[in-house]
Amino acid sequence: MLMNLISRIIGVHKLTVLAFYPYLQKRLQPTQKDVTQIIAIAAQASHDLIPPDVIEPVIQTLANNFVTEHCAAEVMAAGLNGIREISSRCPLAMEATLLQDLTEYKNHRDKGVMMASRSLIGLYREINPELLKKKDRGRNAAMNMRDYKPSQYGESNNDGDMEGLQLLAENPEENGADEGEWDEWEEASEDEEEAGGGGWINVSDDEKDLNIQLSDDEDSGSEDEDGNKKPKTKRLTANKERRLKKKGLLPKDEDNEAVKEEDEEMKAKRLQAQAERKEKLAAAQLLATTKILTPADFAKIEALKLARQADQKLNPVRSGSGKRPNPSDAEDRAEGEVSIGSIIGPRKKAKQDYAERMESIKSGREGRDKFGSRKGSTERGSTTNKEKSKGKNFMMIAHKREVREKKKMSLREKQVQLHAHIKKQKMMKH
Repeated sequence: MLMNLISRIIGVHKLTVLAFYPYLQKRLQPTQKDVTQIIAIAAQASHDLIPPDVIEPVIQTLANNFVTEHCAAEVMAAGLNGIREISSRCPLAMEATLLQDLTEYKNHRDKGVMMASRSLIGLYREINPELLKKKDRGRNAAMNMRDYKPSQYGESNNDGDMEGLQLLAENPEENGADEGEWDEWEEASEDEEEAGGGGWINVSDDEKDLNIQLSDDEDSGSEDEDGNKKPKTKRLTANKERRLKKKGLLPKDEDNEAVKEEDEEMKAKRLQAQAERKEKLAAAQLLATTKILTPADFAKIEALKLARQADQKLNPVRSGSGKRPNPSDAEDRAEGEVSIGSIIGPRKKAKQDYAERMESIKSGREGRDKFGSRKGSTERGSTTNKEKSKGKNFMMIAHKREVREKKKMSLREKQVQLHAHIKKQKMMKH
C-alpha cells in the first residue's frame, strides 16, 4: 500500500524520485508475491519528466525476466502489458532493438501474448513509429512519417492548455466575460506597461540570418539552375521493371492505378485533417494573444472539457476513431491509476479445482433420474428391432431364413421353443 501511494503521488504530481525505481527493479520477478501489482506500481510512477536512462533498466528487467520463452504465456503477457503501460508514459525509455524484439511476439500461439505485442505496436505507431520495423509501421504511420517530429526529453507540451483554448474558440457564445470581470485586469495591465517600459522586440525575418544545415542525404543531390540541392532518385530501366513485375516484386499497372487512387484519397484526407488542426490551433493562438483569461474563463473551459468527455462516452465511435474505447481504461489514465486487469490482459478460463468440478457435476444431476440400471423398468425410449419386425408386412419377411424354417418346424419343436421363451421371460423379471 505504501508503494502504491508513493507511485500515485509521483505520477500525479510528476515528481522525480530516482531511488524509487531501483527499489522496484529488485522486486520485478515472476516468483514475487503480487508481482502484477508491482508492475502496475512501476507504470504509475512513470512520467515524461523522469530521465529515460532511469526508466530504461526497469523496462529491460521486465523484458529479461518476463518476456522469455521459458516463462508461461500469462507471465509473458503481463510483462508485455507492463512494458506498454510504462512506455505510454515515458516513450523515450524504449530502445529500437528491444522494441523490435518484443514486436516479434505478434504471431505468438497464445492469444494474450499476441494481443499484448500488437498493442505495443499500436502504441508506437502513434508516439514514435521510427523505432518500429518498416513492416510494422502501418500505412497511416508510414505516410505521416514525413510530418512526424519526435519529442525530446524535457520538451514542454502545452496540448492540454491549447485544447482548452480551442474549445473556448469553438464556442463563441461561451467566449467573453462580464464587464465587471475586466476592470481590475485592465488596471493591472496599464500599471505593468508603465512600470516595465518593455514592449515588442523586433526580430529580423531575413532568411539569410537563419542558419539552416542540410543533412548528408540532401547534400549528395544534384543542383538545379538556381543552385538549390536536389535529392538523388533511383530509376529502373524498362527491362528491369518488366522482370520485377513478372517475379511479383513490383505491382502491375492495374494495381499501381488502384494504389495511386487510394493514396490520393488518403493524402487528401490527411491534408484536410491537417488544415482543420491548423485552423483550430490558429484560432486558439489568436485567442491566447488577444485576450486575458479570467477565472470565469477557466471555469468555462473546464465545463466545456467535461461536456466533451460526456459526449465522447455517449458517442465513442463518432467522437474518435471507429474503435470503441474501454471506459475503464480512460478513467484509469485520467486518474493516473493503472488497473491490474490492464497488466494481466485477456486470458483463458482457468482450470477448475476439485471443489468446482464436484459442484458442476452436482448441478448437472439436478432434475435427472438417479444413475443406475433401468432393468425391469416399464419406461422405454423405443422398441427393439425384433418387436419392430413383428409389425412388418409378411411379404417383406417371407424370404427370411427364420420364417422359412418356422414353416418346417414340427409341433414338438414349437412347444420346446415356447417353453424356453416363457422360462427366459420369468428369469428376466427377477
